[in-house]
Amino acid sequence: ARWKLDHGLTASDTNISDIPYLKINGAGRIVGAAAYIYNPSNVPTSWGNWWGEGDEKIWVDNDTFPSFFGTGSEDYFNYSWSSQKIFSFPYCGQPRNDGPGNRGYVSNFRWHILDDIPFNDQLAFYMELRHHGVVPGFSYGRITYFYALPGVTDDFKRVSPDDIHNLPYQVWKPEAYLGSAGFRFEQAENLVSANRNTTIEKGKLWAGGKILVWKPLTSGETLTFRIPCKKTIDKTNLVFTLENCPDGGSISLLVNGKAVKIDGKDTLNLGTTGYTALENHFSENVTLVSGINKVVLKSMRTEPGKRAGIDFIWLK
Repeated sequence: ARWKLDHGLTASDTNISDIPYLKINGAGRIVGAAAYIYNPSNVPTSWGNWWGEGDEKIWVDNDTFPSFFGTGSEDYFNYSWSSQKIFSFPYCGQPRNDGPGNRGYVSNFRWHILDDIPFNDQLAFYMELRHHGVVPGFSYGRITYFYALPGVTDDFKRVSPDDIHNLPYQVWKPEAYLGSAGFRFEQAENLVSANRNTTIEKGKLWAGGKILVWKPLTSGETLTFRIPCKKTIDKTNLVFTLENCPDGGSISLLVNGKAVKIDGKDTLNLGTTGYTALENHFSENVTLVSGINKVVLKSMRTEPGKRAGIDFIWLK
């Protein structure tokens, strides 16, 4: 198992780089790989903060062109369309994705079990780093798993203290770009009406380093946001960037007294099985009227200790 780590990279959509996973001389078989990414993009959507447009390139033995030339890092890791979901299957998974989209810490793995890659003389395994935008301060850890016969040599370098130093998670603010173009972002705590069951929690996962947390005491309790508009806006969407966590409750949405679907659902469940992440949730088309609009979240659960973390709201 060979581990490598690079800090201080600049991911880019134009200046593409090949990240070395493994270079080895001798005979053996590749049986798996994993990546651990720190992607400090300020864009809150996968279409804009996706880090994995790059392809795997694997040269086997006497190749003059790679035997394996992929169609994107997500396809190498056995999924598509830069999923923001946490998932695990027998041969692949994404056990961490902080979000929203694919920002923050992200981890992917893939096992070559039915499709291991044999080599007789040498092998070179690279993955392109190609982003949707220019993102400095990018870190890229990866590990390659292989079996080999005695006498092989490879490009392993001993892990240094600098490789594994504490990596500060930078405070960030959402940016309008590609999938979020045309939106402005309002911190939830700046729009909320007074509610005794809300608090502000700090943490670098959240935009601006803080999040509004609502812990309703009863089913049917509401939390109201006041959104001013200078004129009536028809057929627009509201987007909520929310905390999804093990203690997440279930909520519904009302805009100016009318029930509105969010993610196509009447009720949105914010609970997860063992992880915390930020996810974007889109309302159906709504009309915002001239003046003050009341956007209401309603608690749909009665279990004690449930919460809803509202990081920021998108307005177009």
